[in-house]
Amino acid sequence: SSGINAEYGYMKGITELTTLDGVELRDWTVTLLPLDNLECLHSVEEQRARSATQEPPSFLPGSLYIGELVACVEGTDTFLDTTLWGKGVAFFGDINLGRYWPLAGPQLTLYIPSPFCKGRTMRVTMLELERPSSSMTVQFLDTPNLRGPVDPSQL
Repeated sequence: SSGINAEYGYMKGITELTTLDGVELRDWTVTLLPLDNLECLHSVEEQRARSATQEPPSFLPGSLYIGELVACVEGTDTFLDTTLWGKGVAFFGDINLGRYWPLAGPQLTLYIPSPFCKGRTMRVTMLELERPSSSMTVQFLDTPNLRGPVDPSQL
């Protein structure tokens, strides 16, 4: 790939010199993380622990935020509100709900169909790539919010 998006004519990917403490980084290794389930994220956490002692340095951006949802009502569709989060991927149980990026919009909520609830406590996992919500919480809504993007001054 030439790095140029032919349809829109702009550069994609890393377009400038990349350095760490003023030293150019070379010989990149890129690792694909298939996000169809959470197994790949467990291996990322293991590699993050190992990378602290590796040379050259390893970069594993992003953080996992895991919480429990206790008010999951079977038979009711709901929407995960990502308005206060940065950019990433949300999981409900082991189900990938999709990507979120409220500053880009227009979608600010992710749909959770009622069969996903299963009438029990479900785990919510946020793979956050930029910045977590300052409250470190998520909110569930009865209706979708498609009125994005979010105004950064409102965060």
